[in-house]
Amino acid sequence: MKKFLMIFSLILTMFFFVSCASDDDEDAGDTANNNDKTDTSDTAPSDPNDTSDSDTTPSDPSDTDSGNADTTPSDPTDTDSGDADTTPSDPTDTGDTAPAPAPECEISSSFKASAYSDGEHYTFYGSGIVSDGDHNNKPTVTKEGTTTTLYTEGITNYDPSRTQSFIVNATLGSGAKALSVNTLIYDDTNHVAFNLTANMKNNYFSMMDAETRTASFAPEVEILSVKSYSDGGEKLCTVAYSVMNAPANEGEPELAEGKFQYCNGDDGTMNIGQTVKIGIDAKLTTSFEAIQAYFNEGLDESDPYFVKTEEDLCWCIPAGKCVEE
Repeated sequence: MKKFLMIFSLILTMFFFVSCASDDDEDAGDTANNNDKTDTSDTAPSDPNDTSDSDTTPSDPSDTDSGNADTTPSDPTDTDSGDADTTPSDPTDTGDTAPAPAPECEISSSFKASAYSDGEHYTFYGSGIVSDGDHNNKPTVTKEGTTTTLYTEGITNYDPSRTQSFIVNATLGSGAKALSVNTLIYDDTNHVAFNLTANMKNNYFSMMDAETRTASFAPEVEILSVKSYSDGGEKLCTVAYSVMNAPANEGEPELAEGKFQYCNGDDGTMNIGQTVKIGIDAKLTTSFEAIQAYFNEGLDESDPYFVKTEEDLCWCIPAGKCVEE
């Protein structure tokens, strides 16, 4: 089956909830500061429930060392009361001081600019609350300070200052679990012109460097054009995709060219409701031949999902509702 169907159900789910967002929040993306590339600066207020920046170290209830401070030594001349609250004779003795917390995971600022700036690319740098992808639950746009850049040769009819991004914990059409960044790109009439999805499949995280939380490959990125019709239909077409690299060893999966970094939420997970941090730098292509070759891998021409023309990269929702005026 054509590879893009693996993410088909995810695309539809997210497209429905974010299409509603364009009607409810016409100015959600107007704080962009990128001159000629897509910027998804967040306009939503910070999550008041997000306490990830708290520097307060809770006291250790198991620490009973200070309980000896109130004990009167039997010998009043005995000044060797190491457990007392008086200044210890050794100024370097910090035995009663709580250990410093581990350094907080932060996304490298290198994700603000692409290593592929001389070609087609997509970057994401920021954080947001993980949603389940259900538009009825009003997913939260990414947090203030989030930036996205997009450059392709074939995508031009959009307003780079009008974008929204969401982070979604979803199930792909293949059944695989993934953490996804979904970005809606609006035109000057406040309609979605492009829908960008970057899927980080769960098995990717086990392939990351444990210390830096980075991977030497990118999420699989797909960009769909969106055309609306008066009969209520919307036509979606794959117009850009990640540059896919052949596996290093036989039997290993193909991986997208680029890199990404990821930081878990406060509870150490990517669970729904957690605020996670993500950095992505992906190399893209708008070449029909390149996308066709990737989607047709393992298929023959008799397969109904075999891509022969650019029109084979398009579909209509609801089916049959894309009638030209």
